[in-house]
Amino acid sequence: MKEGLAIKELIQVCYDLSDPKVKKRELRALKKAGEELNCSKMTILSEDSEGIERIPFFEAETDVKFTPLWKWLLA
Repeated sequence: MKEGLAIKELIQVCYDLSDPKVKKRELRALKKAGEELNCSKMTILSEDSEGIERIPFFEAETDVKFTPLWKWLLA
C-alpha cells in the first residue's frame, strides 16, 4: 500500500503456508522487499493462516502479520 510516494505496507499473498519451505520462501521475499523499500509493516495473506512472526530486519526485528484473505477483505 502506498500513501503518496511513501510505501506504507507490503503485502505478500500465498494460498497455503503449511509447508515450512514455502513459508520460509515467502518471508525471505517479503523481508528483501522491505529492506529495499525501507518498509517494516508487512502482511502475508493466505487461505487460513493467522498470527504474527518476528523476523530480523536491518539491525532490529519487525513483525510480519499473517491474515486470512477473507478477514483482510472484510476489514
